[in-house]
Amino acid sequence: MEIGGFFPYEETSGAETNYAIRMCPSATDMKHLMSGRCAIYYCLQDSMLTDQRRVAYLPSYTCETVTGCFVKANYEIYYYDVDEHLVPQFDETLIDKISFLLITGYYGFSTFDPEFVRKCRRHGVTVMQDTTHTALSPSGCFADVDYVAVSLRKWMGVISGGLAFKCGGTFQVTPLPADEHHLSVRDYALS
Repeated sequence: MEIGGFFPYEETSGAETNYAIRMCPSATDMKHLMSGRCAIYYCLQDSMLTDQRRVAYLPSYTCETVTGCFVKANYEIYYYDVDEHLVPQFDETLIDKISFLLITGYYGFSTFDPEFVRKCRRHGVTVMQDTTHTALSPSGCFADVDYVAVSLRKWMGVISGGLAFKCGGTFQVTPLPADEHHLSVRDYALS
């Protein structure tokens, strides 16, 4: 299997795991969506209801499917570097320019500076954590974020799987209905 791919479909037992509650206990609302990309875009749509500036700060080490969500939502994008240990190198002079910060852990480890994230929030910056790489790590989601998005297809054999969490309030946008034809084709292809 390639890195960044997904697992083949596996029939589930149907047993309740309470994964979502354990993964993001600070969430006040959650939606199950088709993919992690859909979860990111859904969080952006909700944020755009109040974000008139639409200036995002993203890790330079981000796949194009993630940055594509911000491009589709017409965000101006600034990138922060990550060092050889995958530690973000934030530029504090951008805090007053940005309206949205995306933080990401890599390979199971969250290495971002929590104080920088808190400082952004104190300045009115919306913060989303993409936990796709840390979905099963003990660190879970960071408590001081507004949104969390995760792709489950990177970790388990499901035909569809993205979760969007809102931490504080409820989502004010309605997700598009599931594309049943697309899901049936994926189910057939992965079976």
